[in-house]
Amino acid sequence: MLGHLCKQGLFAAAGALLAFACSATSSDNKGSPGGAGGGSAAGGTGGGGGIGTGGGIATGGSGTIDAGIPDANESDAACEVLTQKANKPAVDVIWVIDNSCSMADEIAKVRTNINTSFVPTLTQSIIDWRVMMLSQRGTSSYGVCVDPPLAGSNCADNPPGFHQLDCTVGSNDAFTVMTNAYAAPGIACKAGTKAWNTLARFDATKVFVIVTDDEAGMPPPFSLFMNGDQFDNWATQTAQPAGMFGTKQSRKYVLHGIIGMDVANPTAPCTSATNSAVAPGVEYQKLATLTGGIVRSICEDDWSNIFTTIASGIVNKLSCEYVPPPPPSGKEFDPAKVNVVFTPDGGSAEDVLQDNNAGCEQGANGWQWNADKTKILLCGATCDKVKADENGQIDIEFGCATKTAPPPR
Repeated sequence: MLGHLCKQGLFAAAGALLAFACSATSSDNKGSPGGAGGGSAAGGTGGGGGIGTGGGIATGGSGTIDAGIPDANESDAACEVLTQKANKPAVDVIWVIDNSCSMADEIAKVRTNINTSFVPTLTQSIIDWRVMMLSQRGTSSYGVCVDPPLAGSNCADNPPGFHQLDCTVGSNDAFTVMTNAYAAPGIACKAGTKAWNTLARFDATKVFVIVTDDEAGMPPPFSLFMNGDQFDNWATQTAQPAGMFGTKQSRKYVLHGIIGMDVANPTAPCTSATNSAVAPGVEYQKLATLTGGIVRSICEDDWSNIFTTIASGIVNKLSCEYVPPPPPSGKEFDPAKVNVVFTPDGGSAEDVLQDNNAGCEQGANGWQWNADKTKILLCGATCDKVKADENGQIDIEFGCATKTAPPPR
């Protein structure tokens, strides 16, 4: 490591919901007496495919679909159900690699481990994943060339699963480059580089992985680049379309960092036999804590473990989160009239009961709403069962009172 003297020159700062397809079979959807389910509609597809395929919403005779509107004249015994087949939870992973001249060793480790220790964990999961990379493309010591199978040959993209934005990330401007390149290439990016809002999916959770030996932003009077708070404000309040990264109350992004912190003292830069960081990356640590991310030190010897741990964190967090679709036009959403059904590969459909007897991490087994009732969370053994069944099917039913687990005796 050459420290501060070799850092890149400064860049001037420039200023869906989870895709659910509707299924229509006589067993999935209930019409009013005398009517037969029917109709079809094309279902959306994701980069890695979804659990189940697109279909239609079935209605019966002259009856109507109840999407959860309380009806004084309707009893639960007579309620009608709208069933929507859930695609796999979707995630867009955005790697952001510092290209400054103290990063040659770290860049080589990224190239070595991304295919062997990161991608396999995602591939073996049920998640519909895609990877983007913001970093200078190339085979020099400070460029990043990703090999197949994640990328194409000769450092090329491999759509739809992998895209690299050819943007040079400096020592302190990672957040600034990320935000500038979101809707336009940005001054740090090579001409013709795609804006990454054309690649990001609204329905996907965004997971950022930052690799740097320095700090985000610069202290006064040189406050040229974004710090962590400014990036979070941009993501939750400014970025368009609104809600792409969630809100302050319910963020739809997670930040992980492979950064310059000392493991024993995270406020100090690390030093090892082969590495010496410039700064501990406190701004990245703050956002990782805020969003439930993982931080690891660039001075660790075993980067395969770092990559596997981050990939496992993505899979474990997101495999059991489902975002319910909006109700049909003219309908209102009632969270008290939602049910979850799981059909294992080759098996029969089984109800998943809502379990509010404990927290999802404290022993619940079934499903729960998140705090603002925007996500369905599978808990405990139910989550494990769904994660382990790549060809299993989750259906979301609207219209009848939620089936709940009884309190423990």
